[in-house]
Amino acid sequence: MKNQFALALLACLLGALSMVRADDSVTQLPGEFFFSELSGYQGGPNAFLLNHAARLAWPAAPDSAQLNTSGLESWKSFQDLKFRGKGKGQTAVWRTLGPDTVSDNLPGEQRNISGRVTDLAIGPSCTVKRCQLWVGTAGGGLWRSDRALHKTNPGWRHLTTGLPTNNVGTVSLDPNDADGQTLYLGTGESNFNYTSGAGRGIFVSRDGGDHFTRLSTLITQPDLAAEPLDFTMGRGISQIRVKPGDADTIYVATTTAMFGMTSVRGGQSTITGEPMAKVGLYKTSDGGNSWVSLYDVTVDTSSNDNTPEGSYEQVSGVKDVQLDPHDPETVYVSVINDGLYRSSMELDGSTDFLQVFKLVTLADFRRSSYLAFDLTSHDGSTRVYLYNGNGLIGSLQALYRLDNANVSASSLFEAGENTSAWVNTTQPLENPEDFVDWRICGGQCVYDLVVKVPEGLPDTVYIGGQLSGRNGDSTVRSVDAGENFNSMSIDLQEPTAEAHVDVRSIVFHPDNPEIVFIGSDGGVVRSSGQYVDGRGLCDVYRGLEQGSESRAICEKSYESIPEELIFMNRGLQAMQLYNISADPNQPLKRLMAGTQDNSTQWYDGTRSAKHWKKLFGFGDGTSANGFHATDPDILFASFQSNFFFTHFDGGRGGRDSWTLTSGPIQLSGELSSPTSFSGRQFITFDPQDADTQFTGFEHIWRTRNNGGDRQYLEENCRLADLFNGATIVGCGDWEPLGEFLTREAFGDDRKGGVIVAAERSSADSGTLWAATSLGRLLISSNVDAPAEGVSFTRIDTASTPPRFISGIAVDDENPNRAFIAYSGFNAVTPDQQGHVFEVNFDGEQAQFTSLDYNLGDLPITHLVRDDLTGDLFAATDYGVLVLREGAAQWLVAGAGLPVVLTPHLEIHPSQRLLLAATHGLGAWYMNLDSP
Repeated sequence: MKNQFALALLACLLGALSMVRADDSVTQLPGEFFFSELSGYQGGPNAFLLNHAARLAWPAAPDSAQLNTSGLESWKSFQDLKFRGKGKGQTAVWRTLGPDTVSDNLPGEQRNISGRVTDLAIGPSCTVKRCQLWVGTAGGGLWRSDRALHKTNPGWRHLTTGLPTNNVGTVSLDPNDADGQTLYLGTGESNFNYTSGAGRGIFVSRDGGDHFTRLSTLITQPDLAAEPLDFTMGRGISQIRVKPGDADTIYVATTTAMFGMTSVRGGQSTITGEPMAKVGLYKTSDGGNSWVSLYDVTVDTSSNDNTPEGSYEQVSGVKDVQLDPHDPETVYVSVINDGLYRSSMELDGSTDFLQVFKLVTLADFRRSSYLAFDLTSHDGSTRVYLYNGNGLIGSLQALYRLDNANVSASSLFEAGENTSAWVNTTQPLENPEDFVDWRICGGQCVYDLVVKVPEGLPDTVYIGGQLSGRNGDSTVRSVDAGENFNSMSIDLQEPTAEAHVDVRSIVFHPDNPEIVFIGSDGGVVRSSGQYVDGRGLCDVYRGLEQGSESRAICEKSYESIPEELIFMNRGLQAMQLYNISADPNQPLKRLMAGTQDNSTQWYDGTRSAKHWKKLFGFGDGTSANGFHATDPDILFASFQSNFFFTHFDGGRGGRDSWTLTSGPIQLSGELSSPTSFSGRQFITFDPQDADTQFTGFEHIWRTRNNGGDRQYLEENCRLADLFNGATIVGCGDWEPLGEFLTREAFGDDRKGGVIVAAERSSADSGTLWAATSLGRLLISSNVDAPAEGVSFTRIDTASTPPRFISGIAVDDENPNRAFIAYSGFNAVTPDQQGHVFEVNFDGEQAQFTSLDYNLGDLPITHLVRDDLTGDLFAATDYGVLVLREGAAQWLVAGAGLPVVLTPHLEIHPSQRLLLAATHGLGAWYMNLDSP
């Protein structure tokens, strides 16, 4: 029992202890907030004409049959709303609250973090005065620095003109443009399906990203549809390669991607119901006028029993495509959960894609596996470095090297097995050097794994991932062809700095490959180019015992490390928020958000308006966070699944002083996520009793004392105590109310999943509405009763959607009236359609009235209500909509919010404020119209 907490942390948070630290002395930015449409500032995340430019970027007329055929239904619905209702939804404008800089407030440190980077590209010339670096981010769009070697402020510029989405999968420079100004952007991310937003096509810029136009990407696939399909729509684009010497020949790799991600885990969908082109590899030989499918991959649509139909989380497709450096007609592709394939007329006498390496795994553990690879020229032959990323059998993770790939495919893969031509440089694990690059992608190899070789240096190879199995390095470097590795993720500054885990892109200075740029879930970091002996850190930093095996591995890893790691995230506003929570007494002064892989962050009013800092620096911050309504010193935070914490002293004392309150929930064994251990849950604050909060797993859980007795929690349940082996028994007073809402007590249909929403009205003390991930809707009238006496009535019907309920907004004057939102697509549940309903409960049964009106098939990710006006606000993949009280038409809410995945809203009617959390561009707010 004493080690239960530590073991659980290890299982889900291998990367948590390597969070980067940040700069506490960044110069304040001018102005309270910026709003680019009004100020004319070109560098921010906004562009007022963004949506109009996106519409003009299509290769067909806006209302043509071609667009209607190729576009996804949800996007068309949103576009109709935007352009027909422009300016009518709200007179106010959206303003950003940041963060554009995040630090963890440690003195003397020059470190800062940002959100998930999906790809990097660097120009062919890089000097101190001018060095162009492009950064594609998961939901925050494309950014460029023209001074990437600047040590404190790279001067990031957000590039938007001609782009209809901020979901970026890849960014690629045309190698035929010596000036490095021809840029291809693939939209739609290609990582885990539960956070990777779908894309809107391929775009090209001839001026370094200042302006983009869209390539036509239609292709005929008669077995799917009679009309041409757009092979990029609703997909992730993982890689674009332009053939050297032939700028018109372009290869594009695609994967599955998702729609409708919510602030609570499990609301996303992947299937849209429309005919969708196959995922795989596509090629154009005429600059995009026509395309052919070279290789397609079967989509893995298997879903967890606890997820709605259409919500599968396994990503499928081609992750990387590379051209042989000696013969650009020879093409290699890496296929997720499968292996490495090659098409080569020269080597195999065929253009078919033949397997040359199969993932080394067990038959039942192929899912969540992926191999990353890179090609280089060595002694006149093509050399391949390949990392076998087995996501579930870590012992099989290893780097393989192939010194001569210019042989037939049968020489590399024969009779269903890899041949001895592939040399395993990691195993057997007998010496310290074997462990440095071992198990570097942990359990999520399909998500974060990179192999990269600098041009002209065939014996130098870098591997980036999650954390190496024994020393915790996220990036390692070899200069002897993969035989020995040293750490690239820690430096010798005082105090030392560590780069973020979850690496997904590496590029090199074009003239000095010792300067390395690394993109990860924490933004961008670069090395100074000098390497030093860091073995002393094994004493002062790691505290490892002399003569131990761990000490030997550490010294091997640290014998040559970067002298300095330079964090480049100041001004890079790409943080992925799951939620936004504001202090109800100071809503623009104190803000809090759970973030993807960057813990729980806040703005406490002590810095410039968009400079946030880490509040509870652990793991992925989830949506179970916020402020006590009357005591400003009581704060709530959480991380993966069911780890809930309370701080009774305003967050002072750092991470280790937070107290765990979720012991009873963890010890109950209840399902903590619809799909896996790493979930996101919520916290609901009682509007009548500031010390009472609710959450949901398979029960509704309640605390009446902010999580537990303060004295006991602070004496026994601090994070520091738990790391030292303290038991979680007694840590918290959360109690389950009534029956399991997800089990047989409430019927045999829509059974399973977890509770994903619970809301109360201030009109009484006993009514609470609750919903499950599989579409059950329930109501209690006595949630203030003793726990075992609380009862619920199930009120969903066979005709209401069996999909994820993404929002409940209870009427503040009538506790038996609420508004309900659903994620997912009507096309997946054609007999049970609807996205927004008004629900009235008479004590025995409920009446559902659809409020979809002109929504179309548009998933709703969250819903809130302005209690003073009756207006409803709905969050979507593309922004925020409003339905005015008494109206029958949804409109776009306000002006100026970028097209961005928006999983959560928070409304403060009395202060006339609406706040939006975006999954890639931080937090935003809008002043509401007067009632």
